[in-house]
Amino acid sequence: MRAAVVAALTAAAASASSAPIPVVTGTGDNSAPVAAEGWLAWMHSATPNPLPPASHTVVLVRRGAGPAWRANPRGTYAQTGGIDGRTLVIQLIRGGTSKLAEVDLRSRTLKMLPFDARTSAWLWRPSASGRRLLYGRIDYAVGSYGIVLADRFTGRARELAVVDGHAAYAAPGQINGRYAVWIGCPDNHCRAYRYDIVTGRRVAMPLLGGYAYTQFGPSVARDGTVYYGNMRACGDVRLVRWRNSSARTILRFPPRTAFVYSYVEDGPKRAIYYDRVGCGRDDLSSIYRIVDR
Repeated sequence: MRAAVVAALTAAAASASSAPIPVVTGTGDNSAPVAAEGWLAWMHSATPNPLPPASHTVVLVRRGAGPAWRANPRGTYAQTGGIDGRTLVIQLIRGGTSKLAEVDLRSRTLKMLPFDARTSAWLWRPSASGRRLLYGRIDYAVGSYGIVLADRFTGRARELAVVDGHAAYAAPGQINGRYAVWIGCPDNHCRAYRYDIVTGRRVAMPLLGGYAYTQFGPSVARDGTVYYGNMRACGDVRLVRWRNSSARTILRFPPRTAFVYSYVEDGPKRAIYYDRVGCGRDDLSSIYRIVDR
């Protein structure tokens, strides 16, 4: 069965990208991969993971094909965010609160980050690039979802987007160089956005298929190329590449399969990591990557 699914994905992706490569499969639920310079981190749980931000996961890390180790302390949950150099930024959940932390990947030491340290808001899904940090801030008291850009060294922060009101939702994606991406979902319809930190310009990704489709799971390359999910229910799910104002499907998923997150690793061969999962409530995620040609 797994071989048949991979074959189907391979045929769909052949014109625009390499065949999907399994990265983390097998025991438990493995999702939300982030990768850079040989490091890979992801979220793991023994059972199907509730949708973020209610995830009950630990963060595992490995270098190359080496053994995986746990990045968050015992007695905590955590979610991945991003890797910059030898630093992994994560969301750390302890005692009903969620704050941001960074892990030195070589020494395996963890320290809390000062951003929004005194707020009661739920902070989640941080991503780092150089001195910049992107993360989400949820204020459940008023039903507000914010996307925040901060300076890791000065602590200065500003909201790039706020979504509230009926059926509101927003989730941060990836920050990479001068670009940041996220999804905003007013009235339960989600669009992916790319923001240019230098110019201040925000661009909504094209609605392939019109408003019957929704967008999710965006990531961004250093040159500004955006990758995002475009789906209609769970019967038509695509990974789309947007570059130079043109959108192209680079991967079609078989019916009843999808992904939640994607993440770009720049390099001589650009790799897009994603977590493939069936659409059933009890289905488990596995991690794959493709190389964009």
